[in-house]
Amino acid sequence: MQLQPNLQLAAVATRREESAKAAAEVCGAERWYADACALINDETIDIATIAVKVPAHKELVLAAIKAGKAVYCESPPGATVDETEEVAAGVGLLHTSIGLQGRHVPQ
Repeated sequence: MQLQPNLQLAAVATRREESAKAAAEVCGAERWYADACALINDETIDIATIAVKVPAHKELVLAAIKAGKAVYCESPPGATVDETEEVAAGVGLLHTSIGLQGRHVPQ
């Protein structure tokens, strides 16, 4: 079931070719990448979702912003306040959103 009929998952990226291929197959994505920056630089991609470990958030969010992509990033966008402020300063007029998937976790 597609909850957002106006959106299409076009590609996925993981660090390993095998897991990228498997994720694309399971999720129904047309393409897969073993390099997140290759996905980010794909001109057919409009929105980049950054859902990796926090230390990599800043680098990938800034790369997506530089590529002119709209960005959805899991919280926090940076590992430190300074990194988060750097990301916020780089956004400009691009559409961005910060996810809070853990907000319902009791811990």
